[in-house]
Amino acid sequence: MKRQEKYRIKIETRHNGEVWYTPQFKYKLTLLFGMIPIFSYGWYNIHKCPTGSYEYSDSLTVSHRNEEDAMIAIKGLKDTLGKEIREKVEKIDYKYL
Repeated sequence: MKRQEKYRIKIETRHNGEVWYTPQFKYKLTLLFGMIPIFSYGWYNIHKCPTGSYEYSDSLTVSHRNEEDAMIAIKGLKDTLGKEIREKVEKIDYKYL
């Protein structure tokens, strides 16, 4: 099973001229070298947790005043997900005596 990720920034321009940037994340699970999709989910909003790591949510929206801050959130989520993948168990072996 392979996980394919996509990232984007949602840009909202308000009637009063303010521009807000919301970093977003989407993933789908696939089989057979990414050719057969199993699950495809909608876009999730990226936010920073009080612990300092980044997470995504479909109900919580955190927008930023500039694009650079939104890019920092995307990079933070990529780092957090990479760390989680590195910490997962890849293989288990047993040694019998």
